[in-house]
Amino acid sequence: MRLVLRSLSHPELDALTIADSLCIIGRDRPPFAALGTAASAGLAAPQACILQEGGEFYLMDLGSEASARHNHRTLPPKRPVKLADNDQIDLAGKFRFHVERDPLPTTPPLAASVQVSLLPTPDSVADETIAIHGAPSLLIGRDMMRMVLAEGKTAVPAAVKTLSRCHAFLFIKGDALYVMDLGSTNGTWLGANRIPPYTEFPLDGNEILAFGSPRLSYTVQIQRTESPMAEPIPDQENSEVSMHTSGIQHVGRTVYIRAANSFLEMLTAQLADDDPPTSVEGEPKAAVPVPRSTSRKAWFFIRELREALRSEQPRRWVGLATVAATLVVALAATGLYFHNAPQREIKSLIGQGDYQAGLERASAYLRRHPEDSDVATLALEALVKDAVPQWQADIEAGRFAAAADRLQETQAETIPDGGVLMGLLAWIGDLQRFLAERGGRDAPLKLFHDERTIAALLERWDAVAKDYELLSLKVADWAPDFQELRRQVLSQQRLLRNEQTVYLKAITELEQTLRQQLAQGQTDAAMAHLERFALQYPRVMGLASLQADITQFETLQRAVKNQDLGKLLDWREIVFATPWVRETATQWLEEQLPSSEALAHYQTALAAWRIGDTQQAIARLQPLPQERGGSIFAAKLAHFQQVADAFEQLQAARGQPDYRERLLALSHDLHPAEDRFFLDALAEDLHAQRQALATRAKTLFQQAASHWLEYQQRGGITGLMRLEQTVSQRFRQQTQRLMQAHEAASQGARYYDLLRQSYPEPARSLHEDILAETRRQRQSLADLRLVMQSTLLDAKLQLLPESETSPP
Repeated sequence: MRLVLRSLSHPELDALTIADSLCIIGRDRPPFAALGTAASAGLAAPQACILQEGGEFYLMDLGSEASARHNHRTLPPKRPVKLADNDQIDLAGKFRFHVERDPLPTTPPLAASVQVSLLPTPDSVADETIAIHGAPSLLIGRDMMRMVLAEGKTAVPAAVKTLSRCHAFLFIKGDALYVMDLGSTNGTWLGANRIPPYTEFPLDGNEILAFGSPRLSYTVQIQRTESPMAEPIPDQENSEVSMHTSGIQHVGRTVYIRAANSFLEMLTAQLADDDPPTSVEGEPKAAVPVPRSTSRKAWFFIRELREALRSEQPRRWVGLATVAATLVVALAATGLYFHNAPQREIKSLIGQGDYQAGLERASAYLRRHPEDSDVATLALEALVKDAVPQWQADIEAGRFAAAADRLQETQAETIPDGGVLMGLLAWIGDLQRFLAERGGRDAPLKLFHDERTIAALLERWDAVAKDYELLSLKVADWAPDFQELRRQVLSQQRLLRNEQTVYLKAITELEQTLRQQLAQGQTDAAMAHLERFALQYPRVMGLASLQADITQFETLQRAVKNQDLGKLLDWREIVFATPWVRETATQWLEEQLPSSEALAHYQTALAAWRIGDTQQAIARLQPLPQERGGSIFAAKLAHFQQVADAFEQLQAARGQPDYRERLLALSHDLHPAEDRFFLDALAEDLHAQRQALATRAKTLFQQAASHWLEYQQRGGITGLMRLEQTVSQRFRQQTQRLMQAHEAASQGARYYDLLRQSYPEPARSLHEDILAETRRQRQSLADLRLVMQSTLLDAKLQLLPESETSPP
């Protein structure tokens, strides 16, 4: 069977012969493409389409600005109408065609040897396999899928609501299977890609097709056979089956669709019932329009009643009974009409664009009739159309506070699902604000900051995920601009889900590990673990501040180890960028340090010591070694006693030959800050010994130069020596030479410092070289944390001099 369209308005156009299952009509397709741009102006690229199913041809307008007309009647978009001989088709108001059905057979359909099956994927809500037997084409749509999936079920899966009435078309062209999306709202997906509307896509088999939603997806299987029916439909007598009048046959978990079935035919009939007769061009319009909610049968009953009352011929009693019955039906329809008056009023307000008035009318009605689901749906539609566009404009402009305020001002209490809608929009607003503040969806994650927000957003979504998904589809249907935002939000939600799975889990494990290591005082192990984390997760930012916190923790740990109370007294004033690091440091230090009362006694003793009251200072310190952290107080008490005794002995040794050595020995043991009283007391004698000290300093730098030269001549400490899995004799010798050079240079520099004079430039340059080499070797060893055991690393570091920043 073929269909021929002959042009009435443009004789120069060739006749359009249609034999395929699907033909798209548009300005870029034959025969209109030959006219040129100017001549085909007004004709849309996809203007309309003609579909063939069950031996019949159907015309469907594709939602173009200038709608197609069939026999002078305007076609609503996406509503097919059957074509017959001598019909007339008008396109874009300027192209008219005469329809002819050509009974000549075309090439025998190879489609008969192509058997198609749609197998539901594991993620699909559909349980049944759809087997298409001998059908050259199949219209996929909401009503068709309801018939396929409703057998034996009390409810149709919610995913079917994502389908358009005319969603997609599967058809055979030649010996190949094709799919075309018919401009559906939620799209047709081939694998992970949405296919453009009105574009033919060939299918080779094993592709995954999703219609409207990923939850309605199928794997395509194609079987080519030499015989038309290689796999017949099971016999009803031998199988437990059920059969719809539409020709759909259910056998177990398989749905067979026969060639005799025509969903286009059923859809055409259904839509004809839904729409009242419309006036033909040139004919007077009917005096009383029929409401769309009134059935077609009621319309014909009323027309028969009117004709019966006009007739002047006598009627029999049977006719009167028929009239009475008809009157009852008419009265029932009239009652239904007035009963639905509020719905029509609300629908009319929405149709006129007065969404606020429609919302107010619906809300008032729902206060009296809260159970009316139809009006509730209209109220929700009015709320969406009234609130969402302005809210979305604020979101896309980055005015998140204004968008949130707009939701707060929206009255949705009386509308079922109104609260869910406000929750959905608030969640989207919070998500967009978070991503904007972060720097975009691909921006790095802020350590110990973003993960809490991500977890909270996903928890809110998961609590009502099903409601949000279904409602977002409705919002996109009522507010088309929301569709793109919805796709963006779902993509962002998947991104957050991935970040939660990968990064948030890793960050949680990092915090747990570092907490444990720092609580045990293992700062080296904590730093090494942090370095490995930085290499593995480069998208996480904020590690530098965490490294600084661990370094400060390490400084406090070293102060405790060295019993340096001077650095520990003010440790609470140290600022940690990471709260839990401060919490861990506080807990660890409180376990290691003396009590606050004991520290207060120590500060009193230190104040007395700094003014030279040695007896008072020592008396204050003597009870403290018995307190918690007493070893620190014991060491400090021993220092106080040693300095007090040495100072007293020095006074007694004045004028003796060993006075200068005693003076220098005591000055070397004094702390620059805590022992300042004694340094000031010895300053005059040290000045008197300037020449001797200068000579001693010069000698020390000569010794340092000798050790440094020997260290260099023997090759220093090489990388291989640092990588040795033991502390070799060669490593010990070189570290000893470096240590001797470092100690001699540092002691000579201290003598120059005691003399209050700058030492010579060669000596300073030598000291700087020794200090630089010491820092380099310590840093090179520290970089081996990832490959060397910590005990071996610590043993090697202890043989090296302590690093100093620069010469005094």
